[in-house]
Amino acid sequence: MCGLAGYVAFENVPPMQTINAMIGTLAHRGPNGLGTHHEVVGQAHVSLGHSRLAIQDLSDAGSQPMHVGHHWIVFNGEVYNFKDLRSELEQLGRQFRSDTDTEVVVQAFDEWGPGCVDRFIGMFAFVIIDEKTRHLHAFRDRSGVKPFFFVSTPNTFIFASELKAFQQHPEFDSTINVRSLPLYFDLGYLPGEQSIFSSVEKLKPGHRLSLDLSSRQVQTECYWHPGHFFSQPKLNIDENEALEALTDLCHDAFDLRMVSDVPVGVFLSGGYDSTAVTALLQANRTQPLKTFTIGFEGKLNEAPYAREIAAHLGTDHHELVCTEEEALSITHRLPDIYDEPFADSSSIPTVLVSEFAKQTVTVALSADGGDESFAGYDDYGKWRRYRKLFEGFRHPFGRQIGLAANLSSAFVKHLNPRRGHHLKTANDYLSASNAHNVDVLYRAMRTLPESYANMLLQPDTQPRHHSVFDKAHSVMDDRERPQLIDLQSYLPDDILVKVDRATMSTSLEGREPLLDHRIIEWTAQLPFSLKVNEGTEKYLLKKMVHQFVPQQLLDRPKKGFSVPLTRWLRGDLSELLMDYVHSSVLQQNPLIRARGATRLVNDFMSG
Repeated sequence: MCGLAGYVAFENVPPMQTINAMIGTLAHRGPNGLGTHHEVVGQAHVSLGHSRLAIQDLSDAGSQPMHVGHHWIVFNGEVYNFKDLRSELEQLGRQFRSDTDTEVVVQAFDEWGPGCVDRFIGMFAFVIIDEKTRHLHAFRDRSGVKPFFFVSTPNTFIFASELKAFQQHPEFDSTINVRSLPLYFDLGYLPGEQSIFSSVEKLKPGHRLSLDLSSRQVQTECYWHPGHFFSQPKLNIDENEALEALTDLCHDAFDLRMVSDVPVGVFLSGGYDSTAVTALLQANRTQPLKTFTIGFEGKLNEAPYAREIAAHLGTDHHELVCTEEEALSITHRLPDIYDEPFADSSSIPTVLVSEFAKQTVTVALSADGGDESFAGYDDYGKWRRYRKLFEGFRHPFGRQIGLAANLSSAFVKHLNPRRGHHLKTANDYLSASNAHNVDVLYRAMRTLPESYANMLLQPDTQPRHHSVFDKAHSVMDDRERPQLIDLQSYLPDDILVKVDRATMSTSLEGREPLLDHRIIEWTAQLPFSLKVNEGTEKYLLKKMVHQFVPQQLLDRPKKGFSVPLTRWLRGDLSELLMDYVHSSVLQQNPLIRARGATRLVNDFMSG
């Protein structure tokens, strides 16, 4: 796990110290060494920077940028099956100077070309400069665990693991992306290719990019997409066969993520996903795993549940219960950690547990992705209930009912915006074609009511439509469309951003065993009855866990990794909140409707 940055200058070559300044901003991602490389390839001036967190081969042989043949590479992440790939490459006559996965990646690229990425099991973002063909190649892993930002203009190409690095480049345009704001207020994060800066794009998960250093042409291509597997026929498999197959697959995926030359631990919350990771890993080991849990004083404390699970499994358990003061102290650091607007309040406990784990280990396994793959979110159940309700209106007068609902919403939304939102959603659902009504309903559940957006934002920040909600039609079973939507947006753009920035802010490598692409591909083709069975969500995953942990230790209402945000904002954080959203401040903001925003703030503060 590391940080990478660099640029290609076709004109206006910046000072040599630019790359040092860029990679210096990412030292927290890799405190074990900073490296740079400069060269001229044809007419292109290329600079590469790397901050190293040493995980595999701790010697200087693993330093980057790394040169192999006519290739230079900067690599962030892990390819877990690198030892098998290395053996295959050695049989083809290749020799290695280090024991790193980085060298395996660049040798694999030299041997198999860009298609080598199809062989990788892991999380990664990396750039390869091919001096022979005069191309820059960039890759991002299938689920989007590792970030990759870039700026492309006729005169320059800049890339980095985090946005703060761009601020050090003299050609960087920091103009705010006004059209991203409605999406941020809709979702609480910036989705897809967009960032808060107009000039910066994100390479999408499962995509690769190539820059021709001669013609200056940039091309991107998708090499993996979860929708392909949701569109396949379902597996012809019974419950026992599925349980055995899933257990074997998870054992292999989880064990791969224990490959490391530094200490490894597991984040254990006491829920099904983290218990699955912990239980399967501990089952194969005589030495106890190191597990880490953080809790809060009061009702939101899940530490006792995790403690019970750890005791049953026999792990070396580490627990920290924080005061609210300790949690609140994180808030002033969040802008520097996340670089752009990010409204997931669970970033606070994620930073805290990362700092806690870093005292003992350098790598920590997380358990994100289980809800998306196994249909575990509460919203999925709500969505199915709403859909059943609205389908009940589909009779010869359904269109008229929808029209009446829409007209009613125009009046109701002024008195009760949420009620108006529900009525408008009913109309949109009943008016949509069968191919689109599923997505209309889920979008309405996951985004800001339009009346709120109109109160809050100036008209020139429109449109506020996010296309990810329209791209799930390849799913064969309509009930799985929300899963595919979240795999393409909420997971990479919120959950994985949260974990990457939080762990790397403390120089801790976070790994995601449930996001092994083989698990995602397999569960996408799993019959829905093995995901949700008679109201039991994550049915097959729970059956697997119950082989190792008694059901009574796990059966309790689902909780997120949350903080008492509402109470904080009305209490200890209220003064800070009002510093930023006081009416006098809002009136100076050209993007916000001060009057409407002030009404929302006052409504919130008054309960």
